[in-house]
Amino acid sequence: MKHRDCLVSCVVVLVLAIGANSIAAQDWKRIGPAGGDVISLAAAAPNHLYLGMADGHVYASDDGAKRWELRGRVDLRSDAVVQRLVVDSRSARRLFAAVWYQELSAGGGLFRSEDAGRVWVPAGLAGEAVRAVEQAPSAPETFLAGTRSGVFRSTDDGVTWQRITPAGDQELRNIDSLAFDPRNPQTMYVGTYHLPWKTIDGGKNWTAIPAGMIDDSDVMSLRIDAAHPDRVFASACSGIYRSENGGAQWTKLQGIPYTSRRTQVIVQDPSDRSVLYAGTTEGLWATRDSGENWSRISPRDWVINGVAFAKNSNSEPDRRLILGTEGQGVVISDDAGKSFVAANDGLSHYVVADLVGDPGDPQHLLARVPGLPGVLQETHDAGRTWIPLAGDIPSPIRKILAGDTGWFALLDARGGLAQYDAASKTWKKWKFLVQQNIRAPQQKAKTSRLLRRGMQEVPAQVFDLRFSTGKVYAATDHGLWSGSPTNRVFRPSAEKSIAGSVRSLEITADGKDLWALSPSRILHSTDAAITWSPLPSAMLDSPQWIRRFAGNSEILFVGTSRGVFVSRNAGQTWDLLQAGLPAFDSNPLLGFQDFMIIPLKSGGLYLSRDLAKSWIRLDGPTETGVFTGIVSDGQGGLYAGSRNEGVLHLRSLAWK
Repeated sequence: MKHRDCLVSCVVVLVLAIGANSIAAQDWKRIGPAGGDVISLAAAAPNHLYLGMADGHVYASDDGAKRWELRGRVDLRSDAVVQRLVVDSRSARRLFAAVWYQELSAGGGLFRSEDAGRVWVPAGLAGEAVRAVEQAPSAPETFLAGTRSGVFRSTDDGVTWQRITPAGDQELRNIDSLAFDPRNPQTMYVGTYHLPWKTIDGGKNWTAIPAGMIDDSDVMSLRIDAAHPDRVFASACSGIYRSENGGAQWTKLQGIPYTSRRTQVIVQDPSDRSVLYAGTTEGLWATRDSGENWSRISPRDWVINGVAFAKNSNSEPDRRLILGTEGQGVVISDDAGKSFVAANDGLSHYVVADLVGDPGDPQHLLARVPGLPGVLQETHDAGRTWIPLAGDIPSPIRKILAGDTGWFALLDARGGLAQYDAASKTWKKWKFLVQQNIRAPQQKAKTSRLLRRGMQEVPAQVFDLRFSTGKVYAATDHGLWSGSPTNRVFRPSAEKSIAGSVRSLEITADGKDLWALSPSRILHSTDAAITWSPLPSAMLDSPQWIRRFAGNSEILFVGTSRGVFVSRNAGQTWDLLQAGLPAFDSNPLLGFQDFMIIPLKSGGLYLSRDLAKSWIRLDGPTETGVFTGIVSDGQGGLYAGSRNEGVLHLRSLAWK
């Protein structure tokens, strides 16, 4: 995710209720890669820090960012974006979270925790997409919340809320930022998607304050100078502005270029009020003269959503600068931004698009992490250390897979297939070759002579790969192909029996039995793809994948948009799997020696130990999300790639 507005385009995750029979939360362990995408950041004394994520999770540190732990989830929905965190000025254990859902029609709400982020409860504004929340410095029982529909205020510690902007107003809506005058809680500033507003009577009357500001400026943050409260800073799409008279007139500050115009947050140095830091979509900028001159003090490619100072005890100055970023996770500086170091111990919250494992070494894993510069991350020690896979990355990768001969990458846009050569540390493309007849020029009318037979390379989009002894089969957008890893060449297989797209494949280890799934039928071969016969599949609406349970060719599974179907008689009849497994769209089943797992596309991981007769859910409330790869750890547990949690290790599959 590169800017916060891009979160809207993420896949909406439907969160399912967690069953009573689930794996204990303590059995899950996050194993990296360290870092992730931080959406919001808040600090409280002494040295308490909180991070808000795009899936409702809240991380916390009690030692000034030396170590992080996952504290809780504001909501069961895994598309809950924690846009803003506020720590009650009277208690470091009391927090408010402004939340909006990526499924925009669902809105969002305000949530509260009384125990430092472990347990969260709704705090009002249900159904409202809440993007900002603030506490009044001079009246700590008063809070302000900004939503898509307007501004709400609570004067009783967040117990009840009243709208203080006119309902349906076309300008006082789409609130992005808020600020209280520190001297008077009746004076408030509001930044909208369009321009800023102000009230001096608690919301009875509102005044637009755009003078000096470029029209149509999304006011993303507001900061009141702690030493001079009439001085107000505002960041907008058009740049950073300063007012010396409470917003009556704005001056556009120079120094930050147009390309860095998306300033997500402005923070004032508590030790030197002339120093301010601006977190932008192109790095961290600093001014040491109250905004007259700015300079970038971080790498340009950092997207910074949160800036805060670690709050020490009252007798010590707040020196540690904390940044919450997209991609780098948390970085800190103890020398006013002259240098930065990563501070991600305990924080693992990257989007893992794929996870695969080496069939010969359960500690050897490969993860595709789009948010990291080295997209393909490899570990040889079960996640204790991750390093970028050496060599240039083929692009664009749609999916990674693992076989007995190494890593494979399915390429998008009909780019075919690439295989990683560990010896040369390079990716090598497979060729899709078809036989082509080459004819000589005509010697006389209506006659030609066949000179030779040649091979032509054709493009292909690969949907699925399956492996048998010495052979690789590929399901593609134009048929079934087979080839050998020794020369990395595919040739058409079963051209007369299978035409058109093949979406999924299954195969026995010896390569004698194959199943090919097209959009309309299932074909079965018992003679190594020489002859094929159709299986009954009329009840399987829009089949997407086919798998069998390891070691048993009688038990077949087909995933459809209406759930997963099972056949226990080699595909002659089919029944919908139930008994604990929801009838939803899923990713392919993974069969291991004594258990099988199905990840749902909408979120949830389900396990069966009795040949699919009953299912239990493996992921608990903190791990809920979309799982993108499952690998056995060889010791009765598994590794799971998650679109929310990085890579997880479930140490035991014994349920409570």
